[in-house]
Amino acid sequence: MPSTDSTFKIQNSTLLFLDLLPPGQCLSTLPDGANRTDPAGLLYRLKFRSEIACADELAAMMHNTITQPGHEFRAGANLVFARPDDHEPLSDGHCVKTAGFHVDLVVPVPATEQRPIQPAYEIAARLAELMGIPCLHALAKARAYPALKHISSPDERAHLIHGAIRVCDHVLVKGQRVLLLDDVVISGSTLQECSRALVEAGAAAVINACVLRR
Repeated sequence: MPSTDSTFKIQNSTLLFLDLLPPGQCLSTLPDGANRTDPAGLLYRLKFRSEIACADELAAMMHNTITQPGHEFRAGANLVFARPDDHEPLSDGHCVKTAGFHVDLVVPVPATEQRPIQPAYEIAARLAELMGIPCLHALAKARAYPALKHISSPDERAHLIHGAIRVCDHVLVKGQRVLLLDDVVISGSTLQECSRALVEAGAAAVINACVLRR
């Protein structure tokens, strides 16, 4: 499990994800996205075709992977991430065997764009139901910021989102182990800022998860 030290939880968090997008590939231009049944295809169909049943499939994939012993989950990102069990550094895209872990809440990352269906919200709600724990919209924007997917520089991403996320009610997360969920992670800046807000509000631990890492 991640260290209980707050600096570790913010800077050296664990990122769990189902699959990688190829370098330079955007989800919106995914080849044959409408017909694919892998995690990328399911997320494409949910996000751009509003096929809500894909949220059920993605939540089930994540649930099976993070809660059952011996399943492989990919870990890594453009931050310093660590193996959930022994804190040894992971190479990018490394597969780890999960042994299940305890969390109290599932919290989706706040949406940056208005959509008919918000993928992170839909997947988070279904994942929480499968895990038998609450899904809480505990995070909100403290101020407006642009969609970071259009910003190429990791430093600029981090600067733009710094201080832009707040916890709606500290009582909701104080002492809780939070599974923080996003749909696609690029640099990790959004998860980093969300994690920071949750830790500063008193969360006992934050584990980051997403469907795809780009």
